Amino acid sequence: MTTAVRTALRGLLGLSKAALNHEPVDEATLSQRRRICAACPAATRTRSLGRHPLNVLTPTSACSVCRCNLRAKTRLASEACPRGHWAIADPAPHPADPIALPGAPAYPHR
Repeated sequence: MTTAVRTALRGLLGLSKAALNHEPVDEATLSQRRRICAACPAATRTRSLGRHPLNVLTPTSACSVCRCNLRAKTRLASEACPRGHWAIADPAPHPADPIALPGAPAYPHR
């Protein structure tokens, strides 16, 4: 499999995870990642009508290093910055996940 095909498949998988809100990060991590990416010179900021100012990410902003969509990449806990500006994070609790109470058994009896 060629590098281009591998990159395209990885991107499609990442966009699917982001669209389905699979492996999300908490809001604080998301905000921090997006601030870092917005300040990075590797982030693209173009749009059809012209250029956005620096420190602004658009829905189509991408990383010029890994070619990922930044709005999707920053949302996923399993992703990391290719330049090392931010790392893989613990996923945020999903609304469907049960909440463990202190002292409660892992698998409650019915």
